[in-house]
Amino acid sequence: MRRFSSALVTALKSSQVVYVGVLGFFLLSRWGNASGQTWTNNGPEGGVVYSIAIDPSNASIVYAGTRAGIFKSTDGAGSWSLAIAGLEGSSGYALAIDAVTPNVLYAATFNRGVYKTVDGGASWSPINDGLIPYVISLGIDPTAPTTLYAGTFTGQVFKTTNGGRAWIEASTGLTTDNYITGFAIDPATPSSVYATTQGSGIFKSLDGGGHWNQINAGLTNLNAYSLVIDFVDPNTLYVATFGGVFKSVDGGSNWMPINSGLTDTSAFVLAIDPTTTSTLYLGTFSGGGVFKSIDAGLNWRAVNTGLTNTSIAALAIDPVTSTTLYAGTEGGGTFQSVNAGDSWNATNRGLISTWVSAIAIDPKTSSLLYAACAEGGGMFRSTDGGGSWSPITRGLIDTEMSAVAVHPTTPTTVFAASYYTGAFRSTDRGDTWNRITNGLPTGAVTVFAIDPVTPTTIYAGTNRGVFKSLDSGDNWSSTTRTDAVSVLAIDPTALYAGTYSQGVFKSTDGGAQWIAINDGLTNSNIQSFAVDPATPSTLYAGTYGDGVFKSIDQGGNWVAANAGMGHAYVDSLAIDGNDPMTLYAGVGGGVFRSSDGANSWALIPGMAHHVNALAIDSSTSTLYAGTAESGVFVLR
Repeated sequence: MRRFSSALVTALKSSQVVYVGVLGFFLLSRWGNASGQTWTNNGPEGGVVYSIAIDPSNASIVYAGTRAGIFKSTDGAGSWSLAIAGLEGSSGYALAIDAVTPNVLYAATFNRGVYKTVDGGASWSPINDGLIPYVISLGIDPTAPTTLYAGTFTGQVFKTTNGGRAWIEASTGLTTDNYITGFAIDPATPSSVYATTQGSGIFKSLDGGGHWNQINAGLTNLNAYSLVIDFVDPNTLYVATFGGVFKSVDGGSNWMPINSGLTDTSAFVLAIDPTTTSTLYLGTFSGGGVFKSIDAGLNWRAVNTGLTNTSIAALAIDPVTSTTLYAGTEGGGTFQSVNAGDSWNATNRGLISTWVSAIAIDPKTSSLLYAACAEGGGMFRSTDGGGSWSPITRGLIDTEMSAVAVHPTTPTTVFAASYYTGAFRSTDRGDTWNRITNGLPTGAVTVFAIDPVTPTTIYAGTNRGVFKSLDSGDNWSSTTRTDAVSVLAIDPTALYAGTYSQGVFKSTDGGAQWIAINDGLTNSNIQSFAVDPATPSTLYAGTYGDGVFKSIDQGGNWVAANAGMGHAYVDSLAIDGNDPMTLYAGVGGGVFRSSDGANSWALIPGMAHHVNALAIDSSTSTLYAGTAESGVFVLR
């Protein structure tokens, strides 16, 4: 249902050696002592917003559930701040608000069960007695809000009648092991509960979850994600599926499609106007944006003016002023409409939930940075050393970005890559992009490496091996390395390719021939790679679950170099270009630093996020860390 790409990034460039790791290209040089320095986080703003909840007693209070946790706004989404005390490390996959006591809020976290706040998000506590961790959906009884339902991605439903103090399983009759994607509760008869699923359609319970029956007659697509009930006539239901929208007028016994006007039938989320039940809004997942119907679903029209991200994950309507809407997107953060969908504005000030795949620094203007963001985030640029970021997506076909590289001698030229649509090039620092895929295979480009001696020669790591261009990306041809490539590194004499399952390969003839260099490597899933710029025979490989390995003979033999780090998942590696004994490793819990050539490691305090990308600015001794859920952190 959700897309969770495993963006794994590292790289470095010195005056003679370029090292590029998975999904990125980074300038790395002098880095001083971390003592006394602090992490800051200023973007890029936006990211995936899974859920939105509005305080029914004060519509200026809005909550957004994201990969980074819960954000709260007290000014109608004018600005956001994190509200995660006690919730650290958990996402806000689904939200449910107590309409009677709106300071009480529940959050489903995907892998840590359900959390509850009784003070409007100021603090959270787990409420998982009797519950399994894998909760992705919540339903709250509008008449008795201490009664909730929790759905899991393993096809189970749990119920509490005491506000989460204890849960019991309520799955009898559910014939699915698929995601329970949502709930709807009949406001007139709350013992009537509906559950939508991914792959098994809709289930209905007439006894508050005691027993469930499948109600799919007329449905032609069983990937159901959102169901809403007409509160005037509760027998009238609408459901969003990946086959469009269906309607029932008999409590779900029969369904009929209502897709007139829909140009995208990947229907994902529905919202019904609380004052006029014939008005509905639909969010689509595959890029169609938001659609609106004013005739109970008979006809739909797109209402996307101002939406710069049209993959919609959440919708919410202001309960008091129903012309005010909020949309949560897959990568673009939140948008607000104050005119019933006629136009939208991004409302992401302070909301940082971006997945950063790669970072690159302009080699001549170090305050100029680029960030490639996955999960629909797109490309961003900062002109003030990460103090602020602006989107730069003109010409990009999609926004699932995997890599970025800056030309070492002509930095107005920037390369970017997508998980789905290949490689792009800009000659104006990202203002506009052109696709450069002639000869590249269909699918993901995960990493670039630019030849430091002949910069018109560029290599691309893809899901079908290493490809090479001799003309700055205009044309590509395959090398003989055809494994899915996770990381590339290049120096004037050798090209290295790390793979997801076959270890490390080396070429000394521009990719014409490759040899495996894996002796001593006990883990062949290579996620990051670095070459010592002063002593190129010294190599470092970051693995998926076994930390860092080191070779001092160009890969002839490897030994583990993990003291202080253990068996970490090392997604990024960086070497200080001026002091090659100093290395950095990005892992699931922050950044490790070694000052003795990886003989020992210590965690840099103050930032515990999953780090995909690392970059160092030598002129200001600034470290940039791109994370999987909270944008770019800067350590100065």
